[in-house]
Amino acid sequence: MRSSLLTLLALTSFSAFTASAATIKLKNGTVIVGAVKSETSETIVINADLIGEISVARSDVESTSTASASGTTKAASVQAATAPTPMEVAQAESAKNPHAPVWKRIFSISGNYSSPSYKQGTLGPGIPAGAPSTGAALGLQGETSNYNMSATVLRITPAQLWEFNANYAKATYEPAGTVADAYSGTLKFTQILSDQNYWLSQTFYSVDKISNIDHDFEQIFGYGFKIVDTERTKFDLIPGIALTEFKKGSVYDGDWNIAAGFLERFEYHFNERVSMVQRLKYRVAVEETDNWNLLAEVTIKAALTDNIALNLTAKYDYDNVLGPIPTTVLAGYGSLGALYTGFTPAEKGRLTLQSGVQFEF
Repeated sequence: MRSSLLTLLALTSFSAFTASAATIKLKNGTVIVGAVKSETSETIVINADLIGEISVARSDVESTSTASASGTTKAASVQAATAPTPMEVAQAESAKNPHAPVWKRIFSISGNYSSPSYKQGTLGPGIPAGAPSTGAALGLQGETSNYNMSATVLRITPAQLWEFNANYAKATYEPAGTVADAYSGTLKFTQILSDQNYWLSQTFYSVDKISNIDHDFEQIFGYGFKIVDTERTKFDLIPGIALTEFKKGSVYDGDWNIAAGFLERFEYHFNERVSMVQRLKYRVAVEETDNWNLLAEVTIKAALTDNIALNLTAKYDYDNVLGPIPTTVLAGYGSLGALYTGFTPAEKGRLTLQSGVQFEF
């Protein structure tokens, strides 16, 4: 009798917002905003604003609120709501069935193309033999193109997160030729220990032919702290150690180095559609302090639909081992070594601005 009464009270409490906008806050902190589609004594099905239909167990619900006819919100304790991230939604889904992991896939592409800015005509008489005979040879701007592709795959359970990111970029400008040709991959594993702490493993590998980076490998182990964890704002700090090995035309080429440093991540939701994510990575070798790296990145995301969004990213990468080729390396070039002393294969710092379309499924 008592359980039937509780069930009746629960159904009554939810019936008020079945046909109106609702906000559901789960016990793990996830906030879901949308319209309730159906409900039973055990589950609530809500059509979330950004991710579509999702089923929530009543046992996972901490509090609810509904929008009345006047537009005011009725709730005992609900903060300003923001749309949940794909990771938060996946964790909420997997919490109901720990043996069934949730997968998320994200793909982004960007680029541009420009036709030649000159028109090649017939050269007049009297041109000396061997003189440049094309606009490209004279240094005039020709066809230009560049594109960037990235993909992310997530596998999520209540206690673990696997994330793989791949990126490829290429740019060709006539008459200079290829001015960017790089690819990279990152594999992350997170083991959640509590609501505020977790272990992190991150493996990174990249190649950048134009910047004289034959390869760059980095393995990071860190311990994460959730300094701020609210619906709108999240801030994580992850101190740790790293193992690095690379070939960049540096005196440290081929050496395995142990480094110390930290990762930092800040996320802020302006509203249900627009958010910002800022990341920072810093490491310095324990024995060779001249071997250090700083990577800063800021991304603004604006959702157009449940599955499509526009991204704008600014990234700054400072690598202290890049720059003029060391004398010890130049010796390997023989008689050409003296000539190469005037070259800088890559700047230590590089700023990249990128915009594109992101597809999530």
